[in-house]
Amino acid sequence: MGEKVYVFNTWPRGDAILYHKTFHFSFGLHINHMIFLHTYLFGLFLLCACGGWIPLILFDISYIVYAWKLVQPRFYAMVYVIILCGIGFAAKSFLFMMETEYDYELWQMLIIGGGIILFSFVCQLYGHHHCEKYTAPPALFHGLFAAPILEFQSFLYWFGVLKMDDDVPDLTLRIRDNRTQLSKLMEHRDQII
Repeated sequence: MGEKVYVFNTWPRGDAILYHKTFHFSFGLHINHMIFLHTYLFGLFLLCACGGWIPLILFDISYIVYAWKLVQPRFYAMVYVIILCGIGFAAKSFLFMMETEYDYELWQMLIIGGGIILFSFVCQLYGHHHCEKYTAPPALFHGLFAAPILEFQSFLYWFGVLKMDDDVPDLTLRIRDNRTQLSKLMEHRDQII
């Protein structure tokens, strides 16, 4: 009864990383998310690019500011900003190619952008189902905005580029162990009642 209940937030940075490391624990899910969270961002940038340069630049800048606050240290934040600018530029270039070479109309490009987003969501869900035994509590802001940035940060942790705070790995394992005990209890609830 005295066990702490963990409530995850997508801000401040420490809570966001703890949530992410707890429910994105396996290397397979990490690879899945590195690919498909950034595919999702490409789809979002593509939808923004359909409105012209101004919506694309406004969305890109606002996401860059958020990434700048979340990624530490600053050198790696700059690396991620360059990646985000590249994704934004790739989206605008892809849109230009669809307009000029294939004569796609706006509604067709919007469908393609939305399709890319939906495809990436399905692939991420498959990754969770296939690679993780824990179900994350719903965190819409985490999934829609913080996850691509945190996945990049996790990439730096996985490959030893950055060292995680000493208490995060231990706390992550304790939370996962508590969830395992709860899952076992729920499996046998009919016998207990």
